[in-house]
Amino acid sequence: MKRFLFLALLPLLTALPALAQHEQVYVNILRSREMPLLLERSQRELAQENRGLLTIGIDIAAQAGTRALTKGFTKLKDRYSSEWTAPVCRDHFYSAPSMSGPLDPSGMQFSGVSLSRDMVDADGSASQALFLSCSLPKDQLTDFITNHRFTLQLDSLSLDLSRIHAKYKADKRVSLEINIVFKATWMDENLTIHSNQELGAFRIALSGLKYDKSAPLYSVGGESAKDLISGYSFFVPRSYSAYKNGDKYVPCWGTGEFDIEVTVKEVTGKVSAFTDYLYDSISKNLPAAITSVATNKEIVGASVAEVIKTY
Repeated sequence: MKRFLFLALLPLLTALPALAQHEQVYVNILRSREMPLLLERSQRELAQENRGLLTIGIDIAAQAGTRALTKGFTKLKDRYSSEWTAPVCRDHFYSAPSMSGPLDPSGMQFSGVSLSRDMVDADGSASQALFLSCSLPKDQLTDFITNHRFTLQLDSLSLDLSRIHAKYKADKRVSLEINIVFKATWMDENLTIHSNQELGAFRIALSGLKYDKSAPLYSVGGESAKDLISGYSFFVPRSYSAYKNGDKYVPCWGTGEFDIEVTVKEVTGKVSAFTDYLYDSISKNLPAAITSVATNKEIVGASVAEVIKTY
């Protein structure tokens, strides 16, 4: 009888170590109280300089390491590669509604995004497996306003190579790709709903990191992190609305609700020689997705849309 009970409980007993630890993943959209003031100052400077609207250029340049990494993820579909997603995070791009139009940057409060993946033990203690923080470069705000798009800078990234999902091969190397996608839903003045439109994407790539069991932590920040992130996003369009003022309805535009979706891809083993895979992918696919927003006359205006179409 005792032997029977032991055999019956054996699967549960062997599963206890796996159940003793679980992971928690968080995405945080960062806000800055000073951002609306910085935007206001930048707009005043633009008015004084009379610079006008600059042509929006599509930058499809990619780092060689990113190209090789994406090629590896495309080919490897086994236990040595893994892909996981973080919970979708939602916020408002601006701090208050606007009376000026759908792309009025006034009151922009978005200042960056962070991602953390923590391993939590049964006793509640947590240790960090992955953390990154990206911010809006404040010294480029004037260019962001004139182009109605922004970039992000990678401030810090730390990764515990012993805590990745993908299994290691004999060659103890890991490559990581983090994709951050901005999406929004809004209504224009014609009451047309633009649902779940992609506004832009950012990619962080780490290629061929050597795993050392005695020192599994990889971290980077400052100048060393600048070349690890690429991409851009358009400003979030404000959704059209109206309010009653006396016996008239006055148009206004909302606070720009948007979503951030984060996907993390892991590959272990050597990544193949650098290729033009990602460059070709971006040049064929990304501009088409972004141009659908950029050439919408209801968002950027008829004159700007024509400029972008002929770019």
